[in-house]
Amino acid sequence: MKKNNITFLINAIVYLIISIISMNSCYFWDCIQQVSVEAHWFYDNNFSSLLLPTYSENPEIFGTGYHPPLMGAVTASLWKIFGYHLWVSHALTLVCALLILYHTNKLLITLTDNNYIPAEHRWLSLLVLLTEATILTQIYIASPDIILLLAFILSLRYSLERKLWLLSLSLLILCCINVRGLICGAALFIGNFVTAMYERGNKAHTAFIRSNFRWVLSFLPAVSVLVLYYTYYLCVNGWFFDNSAYSEHYAAPTGISSIVRHTLEFGLRNIENGRFIIWILAAVVTVKHFKKSRTTTLCNAGRFLLSVAITLFVIYFTFIYITRMPFCSRYFMPLFFVLTLMVVAGISNYFGKKLQKILYYIILLSFITGHFWTYPQKMARSWDATLAHTTFYDLRDECLNYVDSSNIPYKNISAGFCIYGNQRYLDMHKTGRIVSTDLNKEYFIYSNVSNLEDAVYDIVNDTAYYEIVKTFSRGSVEIKLLHQKTKPARSMTMPAFIFSE
Repeated sequence: MKKNNITFLINAIVYLIISIISMNSCYFWDCIQQVSVEAHWFYDNNFSSLLLPTYSENPEIFGTGYHPPLMGAVTASLWKIFGYHLWVSHALTLVCALLILYHTNKLLITLTDNNYIPAEHRWLSLLVLLTEATILTQIYIASPDIILLLAFILSLRYSLERKLWLLSLSLLILCCINVRGLICGAALFIGNFVTAMYERGNKAHTAFIRSNFRWVLSFLPAVSVLVLYYTYYLCVNGWFFDNSAYSEHYAAPTGISSIVRHTLEFGLRNIENGRFIIWILAAVVTVKHFKKSRTTTLCNAGRFLLSVAITLFVIYFTFIYITRMPFCSRYFMPLFFVLTLMVVAGISNYFGKKLQKILYYIILLSFITGHFWTYPQKMARSWDATLAHTTFYDLRDECLNYVDSSNIPYKNISAGFCIYGNQRYLDMHKTGRIVSTDLNKEYFIYSNVSNLEDAVYDIVNDTAYYEIVKTFSRGSVEIKLLHQKTKPARSMTMPAFIFSE
């Protein structure tokens, strides 16, 4: 109990420090669209409409449609209450992070009561689960995926504890935060269904239906709200991708080479930042389990978690073959959370006591060093899944301050992802600083954080076209202000949200 309390306190302090450091950091990565842009629509229009404009209606502020705008509406509401400040999003994230810590501890207690994870390993399990690089980074950037993860953990806990009214509420939040939450909801339904089938035993058909009616009913509020929202959206705006900046992400792959690249990207996003150690241990635990399968069987909690994990993996793996959607590491946080739960349980069951602690510490070391992974310049990196990106905020400010002091008009500047657009949606300063995506502009702000496409990268780094005016560099991040010497042979505009959706 003492070790568990110390671990709880350490995690809480880490989350608090991250939140304090980042409290005034501008919106980053997908938070620009899914939090700030959508919140500004509700805030500026005083919640006059449930739906955001489509891309053709308003190229500056538009919604995805397929993601319910819950996060934008919540953020705008908080701005109305506490004021128009960056810290509002970071404070909300800190509250959710501390709730994740609390409910993960409660989930581990439930799994201990179910004889799935030994009580003496609960403190190490808590430390391993909540120090993963992607989770820490989502806290830093005030990502809506922190709310998704909280709702997912609540849904896991209340499914196992059969607290069905609370499960209903957590599912409502989970499924309405974004489409990935909806996918998690589907996985939880299958997990509950599989568990119910194993518990059926010799129950009569009517008794089986009666005993499972309540947990099925707990999914009804989320399903009802989503059906109403999507029906309303489709009636007003039509199909999501007929009028969208993201339609290319959901187009079918162009061929075998595209599928191979997408498969490799899927694999990398799952194992990067130290997560490879969990996949290796998962494989070892699986082999050991099957070797002992004649004498050991999964408990109900184990079946439930395994069903959820397999469903999540299959759904996301299917996206490789039906979409061109760029994968981000944070997409897999729910899958990885469940997988890590099963691995820590497997470590307790299939390894000796001395080796158990060694494996826990190896996992922690892998997660900590995961922030220091580096890639070739042209290789896309999930900057929103590593604390290595944190120097970006100061470097961006330094670059824009230099632009201001040099009296360079913003109408003459273009930039890549995380820098382009109306800067109000990034830093909430009410100024007219709008950065284009058109490479024909006189100046270009380059950053390795932007994950430029190869063709764009080659042009802006070609000294025949651009010269460096000023370089801002710290840690893994660099930003360069470039001046165009010669226009590129062909006009090129960067696709909107190259690594975002």
